[in-house]
Amino acid sequence: MISAFEQYFTSLKGKKIAVLGLGVSNRPLVRLLLAFGCDVTGCDRTPREKLDAEVLELETLGCKLSLGDTYLDGIEADVLFR
Repeated sequence: MISAFEQYFTSLKGKKIAVLGLGVSNRPLVRLLLAFGCDVTGCDRTPREKLDAEVLELETLGCKLSLGDTYLDGIEADVLFR
């Protein structure tokens, strides 16, 4: 039997998901969403040159990054986490 947790995250597959803020509290969420095959964009005001290695690793795992002062410009999402 599939748990409600797994059912919820499985239901997000195929939807565009934006996560606002890539601080330490949202990084596990991004990893979880990616593990369930979700299309994730991480949005953060911090410019790329000031990001730490853990955030840049999320990009190598498949997270698209929208960064800097214009980090919310043009963001389209079906689901938004903040």
